[in-house]
Amino acid sequence: MNNYKLYKLYGFLCAAFLAFTPANAARAADTPPVTIGYTQHYGSPLDEQLTGIAHDPLGNAFMVGNRLDPSASTYGIDGFVRKYDAFGALLWHRGKASASANGIATDKNGNSYIVGAYTAGAWPNQRDYIYLQSFNATGSPLWTKKFTIPVASDRTLLTANAIATTQDNNSIVILFEKAYYPYQNRQVFIRKYNLSGELLWESQASSTSSPYAARPSLATDADGNSYVAANSVAFQQWNTSLTRLDAQGTATWTVPFFPTSSTKLTYVHALAADSAGNVYLTGITRGNLAGDNKGSDDVFLRKYGPDGTALWTSQFGTDSSDYGNALTLDSAGNIYVAGSSMGSLNGTNRGSYDAFVRKYNASGKLVRSQQFGSSDFDIANAVRVGDDGAVYVGGNTNGNFGGTAKGKLDVYLRKYELFR
Repeated sequence: MNNYKLYKLYGFLCAAFLAFTPANAARAADTPPVTIGYTQHYGSPLDEQLTGIAHDPLGNAFMVGNRLDPSASTYGIDGFVRKYDAFGALLWHRGKASASANGIATDKNGNSYIVGAYTAGAWPNQRDYIYLQSFNATGSPLWTKKFTIPVASDRTLLTANAIATTQDNNSIVILFEKAYYPYQNRQVFIRKYNLSGELLWESQASSTSSPYAARPSLATDADGNSYVAANSVAFQQWNTSLTRLDAQGTATWTVPFFPTSSTKLTYVHALAADSAGNVYLTGITRGNLAGDNKGSDDVFLRKYGPDGTALWTSQFGTDSSDYGNALTLDSAGNIYVAGSSMGSLNGTNRGSYDAFVRKYNASGKLVRSQQFGSSDFDIANAVRVGDDGAVYVGGNTNGNFGGTAKGKLDVYLRKYELFR
């Protein structure tokens, strides 16, 4: 073998050796693939707002939201729900005229459940109603339930906030607020229904005298417990609490997010519970919950044990504004946080707000982070994990993300086949 061939062989062997050193093998193991299945874009010349997403055991996905018409005399709101198959093809679309659609949940049979609100009647007999509607797998309505409260001397505002099916797939819980004009008294309630729409119980989860309160959040666990995170601010003091209610609607404990009220803006946007009764919360903070604040608004992730004890807190962000808007878990106990950032969490910001989704293990260690969007405004405010491990992210965009922008604000749904 001549010297030239020996030189080439030596170079090949060196390159192969370097490629398979432990350091490079570990690096390859730390960067597994992230594969996008599809991105669906939906909109109109008006504004659309995404309020939730869901999936069923067959890999179908749902998005729910509202079309907003600011030119209407009463600021028109029409709800909608859309179902896509495992490849992103639209299966059906249903609309809800003059009513909001504020959340969606599914059961093991592929049925979907929508919660929302509408207003009927003329002043002074005007009333707000909350409705719960069920659809079968083909989009045919199964039943609708609605309720209101008696007209009082003052205007009472009813707001539908969230919905979840219990982890045993036997019932539905919804979260709603009552606010009494001039809205100085806000009360958060939870209702539980069976899958036929029969009311099982109603319970109050929290109450505040503050007129300002961020939307409360809801989760359920494997034992039938429900969890509610409620936020309020009064006299520049921020108060957030987490309450657990048992399967019969009795509150078993309530813990404050802070030992005392905080002057630093902090509130919870979403929560989830695992099979062991641990609870995870995400939201935004301008404080130092876990290390120094990176910018004006940071994202936090906190874990509580089954008895309400705070176990750990993680905080992340950029030197710009960052928001944690949604949270879910997979069957292995991994945590997924979705939100928006004006900075660069990983990679370069594409313009204005970008959406992101981040995966953590049960100990709070970051596993994977993805930042995505168009050159315009993009946020993620919903995230779910399918039975097959696929990750679904939904939100709003006014750019050409997953399709051509139809109006000022559109909605999108993205599926990651792999997110490891």
